[in-house]
Amino acid sequence: MKEKSWIVFLTLGILILGFSLNSLINIPLFMADDHWDWLTGDGEVIEYIRFYFLVQGAWQLGFALLVIITAVTGYRQGQQWAWYALWVVPLLLIGLSAIMFWLLPVTVVLIVVAVGALLVSRPIFFQQQAQPVVK
Repeated sequence: MKEKSWIVFLTLGILILGFSLNSLINIPLFMADDHWDWLTGDGEVIEYIRFYFLVQGAWQLGFALLVIITAVTGYRQGQQWAWYALWVVPLLLIGLSAIMFWLLPVTVVLIVVAVGALLVSRPIFFQQQAQPVVK
């Protein structure tokens, strides 16, 4: 399992990629319809909301690519920088949970999985080198 923990981060990166595509494609298309009468009739407000989803989608896309590329390159190869870098995933999820507490039932599972994968794989990244015996 230790050697395969990069797959956890690849999967998390793909999930984030899916959310980003939803924010970039589906939501702005949906908002182009006239389904927003219950919220506002002001076209400028709707355009502002659409712009917010586009910006959020772009940010999520960049983060997803960062996680995926780090997982399949440095992390998979056992490079220490990648192990440290991927701690951003559970830390970001903890931050999101603190701000948007209603996400906690979903994010707690992802946090546990990400931290578990990092802790299980730690020996791969920080192998103790044998110390030479001095006589």
